[in-house]
This record gives sequence, structure tokens and C-alpha cells, in this order.
Amino acid sequence: GIGPEDIYDGNTKLILGLIWTLILFYQLRTGKSQLLAWVNEALSQFKLSVGDFGKSWSDGQAFLGLYNYLLIRLKKSPLQIQGTPLEILAKVFELAEIDFQIPRLLDAEDMEHPDEQSVMSYVSYFRDRGQAPLPASEEPAQAPTP
Repeated sequence: GIGPEDIYDGNTKLILGLIWTLILFYQLRTGKSQLLAWVNEALSQFKLSVGDFGKSWSDGQAFLGLYNYLLIRLKKSPLQIQGTPLEILAKVFELAEIDFQIPRLLDAEDMEHPDEQSVMSYVSYFRDRGQAPLPASEEPAQAPTP
């Protein structure tokens, strides 16, 4: 366990463990396997899948797939982004921040040696946006009932 003296003494390992526990509880709300299942369901329409929250994300295609998943929910066309993995990642991270207010928790360079917990935290923002109700102005028009 962690006590006040651990925080006061700067016990980095215990403090980081506490922070990760808070992230899991407040941001992720689900376990790793449930988040991975949601990701693969969202990516299936693009014929993509990932097996982890590490190297599977390094080429940028999974992040691009999640970005396109959010676009399609809003009845917008998916994007094709060409370039190196670093260029694709940088562009997707930029667009996700601009279009969906997803905070840029990662830099493209971070994905050369991805940290699983950081990737999970970032991906959870895509999940939250993907599960949120559509804004009223973006909801498909309903036909009047007789």
C-alpha cells in the first residue's frame, strides 16, 4: 500500500502506481481486455485489428482507423493519410485534437517505443468520444411518425 510518508518521501514507484490506479478508475473505467475488444470492434469496418497496446499501434494505422471511426459516426467520409508512420501518427494526433478535442497525450515519436499504459490512456479518449451521444446538430434527421 501507499501512505502519506511515501508521497512525502517521493517514492516514485508507489506514486506512479497510485496515478495509474486513478487513471484506470477515472479514465479507462474498464480493463485492458474490454478496451482492446472495443478497439477491435471499431477497427473491424476498416479490416484492421490490434493485439496489444504496444507495437500494434506504431505504424499509425490503428489510430487512423479510430479517427475514421469517429468521422463515420458523424456521417463524414474517412480520411486517407499517406506518409511515413511518424507522419501519419503526427497528423492523426493533430486532427484528433482539433476535430474531437482529444488531448494530445502522445507524440508520434513516443510510438517508436510505445508505453502500453500511455497508449491505453490515449485510446480511452477515442472510446469515450465514440460512445458519447451525437451532438443534436449531427444526429441523422428522423422521419416524422404518422
